[in-house]
Amino acid sequence: MKPLPAILFLIAAGAPGWAATPLEAALAATEDGPDYAYDLTLEDSDTTARLRIDPSLPADQQLTVISPAEDEWTKGFRRKIKRMREDEDGSFWCSQFADVIPTDAALIEETNKLARYSFKPSPSEDKDDDGRMARMAKFIDGIVTVDKQAPGIRAFELVAPKPFKPATVARVDRFRMHVECTPVPDGRMRIEAMTMDVSGSAMFRAFEAFEIQSISNLDEVGTPD
Repeated sequence: MKPLPAILFLIAAGAPGWAATPLEAALAATEDGPDYAYDLTLEDSDTTARLRIDPSLPADQQLTVISPAEDEWTKGFRRKIKRMREDEDGSFWCSQFADVIPTDAALIEETNKLARYSFKPSPSEDKDDDGRMARMAKFIDGIVTVDKQAPGIRAFELVAPKPFKPATVARVDRFRMHVECTPVPDGRMRIEAMTMDVSGSAMFRAFEAFEIQSISNLDEVGTPD
């Protein structure tokens, strides 16, 4: 039997030089597996609400508002629920953030369990936003923490280090989005909590928005088609 060429031996032996980095392994993590129904708590300056999301139900029945009662809904909360019911791409898997993280992100810290990387967000490929996300991306810095033992995203953050103008009549003074992730029993990473904090002005009118979302009370509801 002839010996394997050296390069093939290295690959077969799983040499570190050929292994995926912790970031590459995390970005390649799959969403495939059972779906879950869950409670979603929303807190902002307008309303504190609890919703139930069940992806196994027909699309128009997946979101149920547990509280507040409908006669207590504000106009802002009613618009938010309408948008959420129309959003067919909603997901609580942390792998959804992989699309904006480049594989050449810079390693800034590493332990036996975790690795943290800094990056500039990749421009969105979503053509429905009229290029708004692409215009914002150059003003935003990102940090992602990945799990090295159960590959996946453990934390994700986008922040604007200074005020910026994404359009002529708009200015963002403060922007921060922070997501904490935790695994479901099979190891896939799902959102545990998300905080959004943004302020600025548009069309010469000031705006400010702060929201906390947290997910709890998971029930496995089967594997999607």
